[in-house]
Amino acid sequence: MRLQFQERPWDLVLIAALTATLSVILLVAGVGNIAAIFLFLFAPGYMFAAVVFPGPQGIGWTERLALSVGLSLAFVPMVALLLSFTPFGIGVSSLVGGISLFTLGLAAVALWRRMGLPANERLRFAADLAWPEWSGQGSVERAVTIGLAASVVFAGAALAYVLFVPRSGNTYTEFFLLGPNGTAEDYPERLNVSEPAAVTIVVVNHEAANVSYVVRVDLVGVRTVFNGTTGRNETIEVNRTSWGSFSIALNDGESWVQAYPFAINDAGHWRIDFYLFRNPDLLTTYRDLRLVLVVGGP
Repeated sequence: MRLQFQERPWDLVLIAALTATLSVILLVAGVGNIAAIFLFLFAPGYMFAAVVFPGPQGIGWTERLALSVGLSLAFVPMVALLLSFTPFGIGVSSLVGGISLFTLGLAAVALWRRMGLPANERLRFAADLAWPEWSGQGSVERAVTIGLAASVVFAGAALAYVLFVPRSGNTYTEFFLLGPNGTAEDYPERLNVSEPAAVTIVVVNHEAANVSYVVRVDLVGVRTVFNGTTGRNETIEVNRTSWGSFSIALNDGESWVQAYPFAINDAGHWRIDFYLFRNPDLLTTYRDLRLVLVVGGP
C-alpha cells in the first residue's frame, strides 16, 4: 500500500481531527496526561509551519517537523500568558481549550493557503507500506517483527491506561481564607455591631480529577466557661445559624475564589465556621476553617 498526499491535504485534516479528539478527551477527563504532548508540543507548531510554508519550497520534512516542535514550545507559554489575563486563568481546561482553538484556527488558515496553490505545487508526501512476507523471513526477522508488534500493542495499552485510569499519588484540596487585603493576614477579629467585614474563600483542586464541592458557612455563638473537672476554661457552642452554601465544580488545577462579606448584628463572642464538602457526601466534612470574632464588647 502506498501512503501519499498532495492534491488533498490529509496531513492537515488528520492533525486537526486528532487535536479535536484529544481536546474532548482531556476536557472530559479534566486531567492532563501523555496525550497532551501531541496537542501542546507538536500540533500548533505544525499548523503554523503549514501557514508559512504551504508548499514544499524552502523547507524539507525534517526541518518542518523540527520547526513544529520548536514553534509549539514557543506558542504554549504565549497562550498561557494570555489566559492569565482572562477570567479563565491557567488550568488544564483553559490550556487545552486555548491551545485547541489556536491550533484549529491555524488549521483553517493553513488549509486555505494550501488549497490556494496549484495541485502540483502543494506539499506532498509518499511512502510505501507493505505487510511483511512472513514465509520469506528468517528467525531473526520474525523475532524483530514480533517485537515491533508487541511494542505497538504495549504502547497503545499504556496510552489507554494513562487516558482512562485516574492518577494516584498525593492528591489534595487547598481550602483557606484571605483577609480583606487579599493576603493571609489582617483577618477581622473585633467588630462593632452590624459593622461590615469581609474575607475571601479560596478552594484549589489538586485531586487529579474533576471534583464537585459544596462550601457551607455557619455563624456560631460561643461562650467561655470554666470546667471544674479539668480546671480549664472551655469554649462551648451556644447557638448556630447557617449563613448559606456554594456549589462549585473544579477541574484539576483550577481554583475558586469568592469574596464573602458579612456583618454580625448582636454583640458577643462569635465564630464563623467554613466547611468544605465533596459531592455527593454532604455529611462528612472534607475540610474546615474557623474565624473567631468579638462583636461590640471588650
